[in-house]
Amino acid sequence: MALILEEVMIDKSLPAHYKSRAVAALATSLTLTQKAARIALQADSQPIEQDSLPELFITELSQDDIVEMRRSQLELDTAAGVNCPDDNEVIETVD
Repeated sequence: MALILEEVMIDKSLPAHYKSRAVAALATSLTLTQKAARIALQADSQPIEQDSLPELFITELSQDDIVEMRRSQLELDTAAGVNCPDDNEVIETVD
């Protein structure tokens, strides 16, 4: 649909009313496709569990918190057998 829309908009030989009909047809196709998918997946009949939504808490880490996280990470890496640098350079990994 995106390719057809792009071609219709680029084509200078088409009159404006043909272009508007093409856009309307594409919009109708998209709407029907979305409705069919929602019905097939039964998306509207699935309840939303408000209690299961996580809460996001943002706090600023202090320098002590960062040092503790790095120390803990080094301990985990050492226990897992990950090569730790000898010159006390910290390599941070994100899980």
